[in-house]
Formats: sequence, C-alpha cells, structure tokens
Amino acid sequence: MMETGTTRTAAQILVDALKIHGVDTAFCVPGESYLAVLDALYDARESIRLIVARQDGGAAYMAEPGPRSPAPRICFVTRDPARPTRRSACTPRSRTRRR
Repeated sequence: MMETGTTRTAAQILVDALKIHGVDTAFCVPGESYLAVLDALYDARESIRLIVARQDGGAAYMAEPGPRSPAPRICFVTRDPARPTRRSACTPRSRTRRR
C-alpha cells in the first residue's frame, strides 16, 4: 500500500481495497475502460496475480470461487454487448437449474 500523505488515483485505492479483502487473483480481458486499474494491478503484481483471458465469459467462469481457493476472486471486463455471457457465469448454479 502507498505511504500516507501521497496522492493516489482511484485505481490505486481500488487495488488497495482488493488487497485488504484478501483478493490474490484477478481475471480480465483488457479494455480501455479500466486502463488505470490495469496499471495499479501491475504495480501490485507481488500480491495480486492477474490472469488475462481471451473472452469475458471465460474470465468470468475462471473467477468463480471453488474449493481450492477460498479467497475472493475478481473479474474485470470492459463494457460491450457480451453482458449476458458474464451474467450467466456469475449466476449461482442453484438459480440456473431447471425445475
């Protein structure tokens, strides 16, 4: 984290908050809408590992928590028309089952 008294960007504050909450892995499809966050994640590469995916649906599924990793995982994607793909990856499995 940064020293007190220095100016920080919103992206650096966000990455510091992720560290505080125990995030150790983030998944993304790089996009222009959060370049500052990517820069801040690069500066924090010792504590948060960034994994780049080819498409946002895959990044969302990789970020799904599992039994091997109890730490929270984060998925960063840019704004685009593929929103339904990300939403289905983030919906709890109990809601996606047919009844």
